[in-house]
Amino acid sequence: MPEAETAVVYVVSPDREEQLFRSLDSLLTSGSDFDAVRIYCVGLQPGRWRFTDSRISVQTVPPLFGKYFFGNKLHLCDTPARRVIFLDSDTLVLRPLEHLWKDRAEHVLGRRGTAMSWAKWDHTVWRALFTAGGFDEVPMFNAGVLLFQSGAHRRVKNSWYIALERFLSGGLPAPWPSKRISEQCALSVAIAHEGLSFGELSPKAHAFGWQKESREGATVFHYGNHLYTQLHSQLAPLNPGMLKEHVV
Repeated sequence: MPEAETAVVYVVSPDREEQLFRSLDSLLTSGSDFDAVRIYCVGLQPGRWRFTDSRISVQTVPPLFGKYFFGNKLHLCDTPARRVIFLDSDTLVLRPLEHLWKDRAEHVLGRRGTAMSWAKWDHTVWRALFTAGGFDEVPMFNAGVLLFQSGAHRRVKNSWYIALERFLSGGLPAPWPSKRISEQCALSVAIAHEGLSFGELSPKAHAFGWQKESREGATVFHYGNHLYTQLHSQLAPLNPGMLKEHVV
């Protein structure tokens, strides 16, 4: 795959096929301008994941951190593109993705994670992760929608990997009692370490379904995997035209 200007990336396991196809359907009908879609499949690639749209490619990849699946998002760092938009499979693209980066020049853009406003979040521990290295504090970004510009995804790869290993092993103190969001914490540490510029996306850019934020006017609606069954009944049937046109 030659280097693209703008690539959309998914990192999924085969059991998320239905959600992946829904998200792809929304992307392809959103009017978004992109050059490539790279799907990193962690596990045996289903035979039907063969697309007639030449912009869409699938690459089978190994797990990077054993059973900690969320760490596989680091595969996005190998995408040959100047701009990478990472989307979780539990997202719907409702407006052209260009709204995310219009007039935004920061290396990394994301929406501040809701965990930072919850009682269990240890702000003292979080601040210390940055002040110990002499860095400015970086928000923990929700990793359901991430935007990397000017090749920043490549620059952050090694630091992200090292920081995540340290969080998972206990080598870095965690601001959250569970390891669930370790890859998100590690990304922020890596952004600081690499001196990358960053900015926050608004709720209109990246809406959180679990916060009961509206889909109306949102660029990307992130409903949350645990709400998929509830959302499924509200969605139109998966567009058969998309499957017929784009899946072999």
